[in-house]
Amino acid sequence: AEPEEIYTAEQLNDVRNNLAGSYILMSDIDLSDTVWGEVYAGEYGTSGWEPIGPYDAPFRGSFNGDGYTITGLFINRNVSRVGLFGSTAALATIENLGLEYVNITGKGTVGGLVGYNEGTITDCYVTGSVKGTADEIGGLVGYHHGAGTITDSYSACAVEGTVFIGGLIGRNEASISNSYATGDVIGESSSIGGLVGRNTNSIINSYATGNVTGGSSVGGLIGYNWSDMNIKDSYATGAVEGTTDVGGLIGSINVNGSGIVINSYYNSCTTGQPEDDPGKGEPKTSTEMVQPSTFVDWSFSDIWEIDEGESYPRLQWSSHVPAPPAATQVTVSPASVELTYGDGSTTLTAAVEPVCAIQKVTWSTNNPDVATVDANGVVTPIGAGKAKITATPVSGDVVGETAVTVGKKELTVSGTFTAENKIYDGNTNAVIDDSGLTLTGVVDGDSVILNAAAAFADANAADNIVVSLTDASSISGEDSDNYSLTVSEAPTSAAN
Repeated sequence: AEPEEIYTAEQLNDVRNNLAGSYILMSDIDLSDTVWGEVYAGEYGTSGWEPIGPYDAPFRGSFNGDGYTITGLFINRNVSRVGLFGSTAALATIENLGLEYVNITGKGTVGGLVGYNEGTITDCYVTGSVKGTADEIGGLVGYHHGAGTITDSYSACAVEGTVFIGGLIGRNEASISNSYATGDVIGESSSIGGLVGRNTNSIINSYATGNVTGGSSVGGLIGYNWSDMNIKDSYATGAVEGTTDVGGLIGSINVNGSGIVINSYYNSCTTGQPEDDPGKGEPKTSTEMVQPSTFVDWSFSDIWEIDEGESYPRLQWSSHVPAPPAATQVTVSPASVELTYGDGSTTLTAAVEPVCAIQKVTWSTNNPDVATVDANGVVTPIGAGKAKITATPVSGDVVGETAVTVGKKELTVSGTFTAENKIYDGNTNAVIDDSGLTLTGVVDGDSVILNAAAAFADANAADNIVVSLTDASSISGEDSDNYSLTVSEAPTSAAN
């Protein structure tokens, strides 16, 4: 039979009247002004939406969102098994559905999409806020149980509760793959995780980026793991805070579980968990977390993608691009550099803030005729003058700069010259043959010519008067602008 088509909030509400039916959403539905407002106020009071599928009559049909969204779901009920669907049975399937801006508060087993799930969930997401006063609270599902699977789904919900609190799932006892959570998670007690609070099954190709705060067994991905299944190809990056058993990836692991953690990682800086945590994931820096080589044996051909040097791995089906924090400041050291033409290079360093931002920068110069800079910050003088070296971080609208001044290289004169005898004329000007003089200090390959000027030490007539080069001497040639000339120590001659 063809699935029943749903266009309106009233038709969505009627799903509860046939819990084994097949349904397909045909348009976006905005519940903001209906669920606890004009349409259903009389029927449901101020408690908002009544979850579809109570404890003793779970939803066991199929619901295809067909890519449409339900917006503004509001629930405020002091009961358990709370969500758009309260409970789903093993035969239930929910797919291709988005819930946006949910505002859900319940007691226990609370999820944005499903409170208690035994069915299959594929290509679904929830954004907004999910809270519970008891246990098993998750952004997508409160308690995921049985043989059902969750795949290609995510939660961007802020999640709060007491025990077994997770960004995607509060308590998980079934398979999760190709999924993620980005919302912050707060739990008053134990088993608090960025993706899953308490886990006893496999988690593959998944990640969490939200901040996690709890008491004990607090982890960036999983709070408490007791599983005979593996955690594989997954990571966490959010800040993790707790009192005991706190981990960047996993808070605590029950030693009786035979499952292991395989090729899974956490950002040691952003999680605030810098120490190695054997058996519970590998710590990596922000710079390492944006390199595909870090993620051993991950499938970047058909599951993951990564913008090398810029972002964390992302799932190919999703448009979400997780990344380390953007730079807010770049400080280049030293702040200024004075070099001399022809001398060696110097190396600049760049410190990017916050410290958890990617520390890699791109170096550039505004005057390559004066100074160049390579990818490692090595500055080489090219010609006399001034240049500005800029360090640009991977992300953020800031740069760091250093002023570079390249001074002229000092040349001296060596060799010999002869001066012509002259008849007294009242001045000291001398005529010399400077073919025996040489400029000392010219860089190999440069073209610099000495234009020597000389004078007698005394204008009066005498024999063997000292003749010296004067400051009127100059240099010319293609590269002469990069040099200065000193003649104070130049050779002398004598003439009558």
